[in-house]
Amino acid sequence: VLDWQANKSLWWACERIFEMLEHDRPAAWRMVQVMAAYAPSQDLLAVVAAGPIEDLFNLKELMRDEAEKNARFRICLGSTYGLPPELEPFADREKGITTLPPARPIHATPEEISLMTAYFHYSDTMWASAYLKELNRKQPAEALFILRLLLASREYPYVREEVFCDAFS
Repeated sequence: VLDWQANKSLWWACERIFEMLEHDRPAAWRMVQVMAAYAPSQDLLAVVAAGPIEDLFNLKELMRDEAEKNARFRICLGSTYGLPPELEPFADREKGITTLPPARPIHATPEEISLMTAYFHYSDTMWASAYLKELNRKQPAEALFILRLLLASREYPYVREEVFCDAFS
């Protein structure tokens, strides 16, 4: 329930990243650099890869330059699909890395840190919506129980509308 609530409250972060990708590619590229620098796990580097990096493949020269000096970015490239052939030599596709290479610290504004944190947390909680939909199909009584818990929360007033959208879809 808490992950579902968190996920619904963090959609703004995805919208902001999508907006950057569509209308402000330099800002989107900057967010990729911030997220690659500070992602705490290989899984979250893969989130950066599967989202913003794949949408910025047309910035091949910037990506090549970043990959030449940034091992974390090479891990991101290794987690992408449809990687342009000229970037393939820079992709680190080793799975199960237990210790990430050290971050190349870069200055990040409070707004960038807030966006990155929300984007990562949204990704960490995405499973909750899918799980509720699956329960709704396979175990409606369990889904109804979770919906009741969600509707009972007064702490998150925005949740009511989201619950109804999920429940009735």
